[in-house]
Amino acid sequence: MTPLAKGTIPEDHPLSLSWGGRHEGHLDRFLAEADVVLVVGSSLDEADAGSKGLPFPEHLIQIDACREVIGRTCPVSVGLVGDAQAVLNQILTELPHMEQTMRRSPAARIAECIARSEGSVQDEPGWQFMDAIQQALPRDAVVTNDASRANGWAIFYLRRYLPNTFNITGNLGALGYAFPAAVGAKLAYPERQALCIVGDGGFQFTPFSLGTAVQHRINAVAVVFNDACYGRIKRMQHQHFGRTIGADLPSPDFVRLAESYGAAGCRADDPQQLYDALVAAWQRDIPTLIEVPIEERLTLAS
Repeated sequence: MTPLAKGTIPEDHPLSLSWGGRHEGHLDRFLAEADVVLVVGSSLDEADAGSKGLPFPEHLIQIDACREVIGRTCPVSVGLVGDAQAVLNQILTELPHMEQTMRRSPAARIAECIARSEGSVQDEPGWQFMDAIQQALPRDAVVTNDASRANGWAIFYLRRYLPNTFNITGNLGALGYAFPAAVGAKLAYPERQALCIVGDGGFQFTPFSLGTAVQHRINAVAVVFNDACYGRIKRMQHQHFGRTIGADLPSPDFVRLAESYGAAGCRADDPQQLYDALVAAWQRDIPTLIEVPIEERLTLAS
């Protein structure tokens, strides 16, 4: 699944490699070894495939509701225009009439790949913080994200299990979306928990949403990873130009900012504190802001 599709198939399904499979090249190897690849509902644009160099085989089938995107980025053998569910049901209807081949399930190999990937990143702070969130997060919780370094961690390391439980601005790279979206998700699904993962730069675009959430007693939770800069932009400037311009940011005291609106605020300096803060946040009927200070070296290195 691409980042925008996380949760469409449960990421603990034995046949789910997911986007985390890009670590150590697992996803690329599966694609390169495939006889045919069936792409469902992805335009294979820059965000999904263009900049990633995905090694599709010669035989590529693409299903999309928009005729114009089929074959626009990658050449296809067959293009199927229509609603994904309808087209997949039509394919399933035809499969019993096709010649059957006996092949070993890749489930064991996928499990090995995932275990190897997780083992290789467990010492990374990004994985550790996402694992703390994972352990505290109910299975049906809705997660919203801005474009940020922490969003990259969430895409690779955070597992989702239901459709529409991972909402990001991946294709637009927009800032200011995450917390208002979490407030909206909590209104739409009051029985679920709603969490946003956001950088300090992105949160400062729409902090006034805290006031709305307090006014209406909406306990959406914001985890603000604070490196006092536009982290992804600063990292890219370092990589390409060896210097930065306009990437550093003055940060407010986020805990006091939350409290000034009447929300709960706290600081988590390590993954265990983040887990504890999230467990406590679920019990409130007002929004909670959890600030996670991260060192600039993590922004530039990860």
